[in-house]
Amino acid sequence: MSSYGDPPLSGIAPTTDGRRATAIEMNALRVNRYHPFLVSLHWAVALLTLAALFFGAMILAHIPNRAPYKIPGLSKHMIVGTAVLVLVLVRLLVRRATTLPPTASAGNTFLDKATRVLRGLLYATLICQALTGLTLAYQARLFTVAGPLFLKR
Repeated sequence: MSSYGDPPLSGIAPTTDGRRATAIEMNALRVNRYHPFLVSLHWAVALLTLAALFFGAMILAHIPNRAPYKIPGLSKHMIVGTAVLVLVLVRLLVRRATTLPPTASAGNTFLDKATRVLRGLLYATLICQALTGLTLAYQARLFTVAGPLFLKR
């Protein structure tokens, strides 16, 4: 049995010798860290989000819209943004499917609640940002212009 909750604990689990596990043994079976795949998704989303923000704000924003060399840059930005959206959705599914470690408490009820609310807002912001980008790309007909570049590589 792994420390990531495979299979999830439900009630009292039998031990290898057939007897019921004690409370101490049950605590030993609990998850004490996040699944490595969830951690990998976290860092992939973080790095791709920073890359998309940097590329969009520092490079694409300074290229005139009529410049023909802006299209390949927009295509790459669209790929990264779409990857962020897909990875965030996968991360949400993995979070629901795996057993998570106990939530660390800040020792303050307000801060503990704020943490949960802000985590939800962060997910919502990432999803809305990607959907906004896809909507703008659709309205600007970038899928017809950048689409071949989007699918070419």
